[in-house]
Amino acid sequence: MVPFTEYEASELRRIADDEITRSALRRLFIEPLNMTKVLDEMAGKLPADEELGAHLRAVNEGIRMIERGFKELDKYKSVEKTKEKTNNAR
Repeated sequence: MVPFTEYEASELRRIADDEITRSALRRLFIEPLNMTKVLDEMAGKLPADEELGAHLRAVNEGIRMIERGFKELDKYKSVEKTKEKTNNAR
């Protein structure tokens, strides 16, 4: 894992804890890999099976790498402290 400064780690923690920001970032990073757009760009020519397969593999690997990054980001989530519940029956 990449060593981060204390400030960078605190910003990663802030992002990891904010579900709206995480969701927006995920969409921002994955949207360019949308296969519909890739196929639309290739619409002028009919790609060979090998070319289409290479694009599909590249898109799949890109999405896997982005998801792996978000799993790393999860490691920065704050740990919620739970209150200990007292047993009133005692």
